[in-house]
Amino acid sequence: MVLKTMKALVYHGPGKISLDDVPIPTIKKPTDVILKVTLSAICGSDIHITEGHTTVEYPKIVGHEFCGEVVEIGTEVSKLAVGDKVAVSCSSRIY
Repeated sequence: MVLKTMKALVYHGPGKISLDDVPIPTIKKPTDVILKVTLSAICGSDIHITEGHTTVEYPKIVGHEFCGEVVEIGTEVSKLAVGDKVAVSCSSRIY
């Protein structure tokens, strides 16, 4: 069975967030990496967004500090492999 959607926390405007079914992402650029999120944290900027203290177009999937497993990589990705475990922060860089 191939899944076509996944769950994501989606911002729909100030004070309006929900856990929605969204399309599973696909590789669009050769430098893309797709992760399966296994753990997540809430960042202060997520709270500011959901309370409407910043200008963010919506609907918008929120969350940018998490751990996960690499499930797909683009053709130009050389420092990661499918199955690698990673931590992602709001200022990511591959070393």
